[in-house]
Amino acid sequence: MIVDLNDKKFVDRQIYVVRDPNSEPPTAIVRRICKADQKHFKGLALVSENPEYLPEMTELDWHELIVGRAVWLWRSLENA
Repeated sequence: MIVDLNDKKFVDRQIYVVRDPNSEPPTAIVRRICKADQKHFKGLALVSENPEYLPEMTELDWHELIVGRAVWLWRSLENA
């Protein structure tokens, strides 16, 4: 994976490296970030590409989460 650490502009449904809001000490995770604007929740949904993981919702500010935008991903073709 190649991450642009200078690209911190939010674009809905893009893949980013973000700080895991639930980990202590802080760790970085890779997630597709979606804006959540529902009746009872306004914030961000951190969506894993792995369907076994449910989206995580966070009300943290974007600038508290962002590390950088993923600009290139390598995926194994063994299971393709």
